Amino acid sequence: MTTDDVLEKLYGNELRIDVHATESSLPFTLRSTRIAYPVYNQALKEIAKLHHRSRISGIGSGLFMGGQSGSGKTTIIKSYQQLFQDDHKHLREVPQVVIVKTPAAPTVKSVVEAVLNSLGDPVAHRGSTEERTQRIYHFIKQCHVELLAFDEIQHFHDTKRNNERTFFTDWLKNLIDEAHIPVVLVGMPRGETLLKISEQLARRFTRRFYVRPFSFHSKQDQLEFRGLLKNIQLLLPIDSVPLHEANLARRFIFGSAGLIDYVIKTVEEAVSLGYAHGARKIDLKVLAEAYKNAVWPDVPELLNPFNEQATLRRLDRVGEPFELWDRTRVQDKNKAGVNDE
Repeated sequence: MTTDDVLEKLYGNELRIDVHATESSLPFTLRSTRIAYPVYNQALKEIAKLHHRSRISGIGSGLFMGGQSGSGKTTIIKSYQQLFQDDHKHLREVPQVVIVKTPAAPTVKSVVEAVLNSLGDPVAHRGSTEERTQRIYHFIKQCHVELLAFDEIQHFHDTKRNNERTFFTDWLKNLIDEAHIPVVLVGMPRGETLLKISEQLARRFTRRFYVRPFSFHSKQDQLEFRGLLKNIQLLLPIDSVPLHEANLARRFIFGSAGLIDYVIKTVEEAVSLGYAHGARKIDLKVLAEAYKNAVWPDVPELLNPFNEQATLRRLDRVGEPFELWDRTRVQDKNKAGVNDE
């Protein structure tokens, strides 16, 4: 599959659900099913455009894709990778799109080793940093790698080693220039501060995209979120109250802070409880129990969003699930999109 094919597929066919799972079986999971929604589709398009421009020009460039923990960033980049693996899974040992998980407390040395491991180098731990970097260039060229993504890039922001941040930005700039491929940095919004260290690196990452949480502020916001819940319900193996009903959707918004991962956790647990209770049906009581089990074990009854008597508010106070919201970017106020700087 070429980037032309990917762009045509993404722009010409707005599939609501793209299922890559086997037939339903217990324990039920939605993790192997790609559930598309507007921000998900837009993010894939931005990655595809970056990839396509680089393939045509032969010049490397970058995209920063940020979002709160649980917003679906990793799922998005893995979904993009899967678009190419679907065609080549039996033909290629190294995919065209390579994803590297940024090590905790990272250094340039540990990142270089992580990249080589992702490229399948059996001796990734051997050699100096410079020697191993040269091997990265060799593998990228020989294996026809076309895009490299670094997940959890905020680890560089969080490290106390300021010199490692500087070393990494210099190393990454050289990687883009020498390998001539696009790079996607994926992480929490605070990870974007990495690009402020080096003006030269910032120039290579003029594309920024924020995977915004769902919200309930406008009519369009409500339709998007309720559409997601309706699509999820179509995948359920048991009966359920309408998840997309307006009042219930509002409860999901408060219970998840608009983050898809918490929606999925709650629904998956509700399915398990539905089977365990023998009723084979999800109702508000089952959802309340599922939320307690999967999201907030110590939730007070009157703060459980699926309790009929609950006080519905944002759960971001001390000790609550969304206390550690990353507020680095202004986009966390449900402003989304691409910014060309």
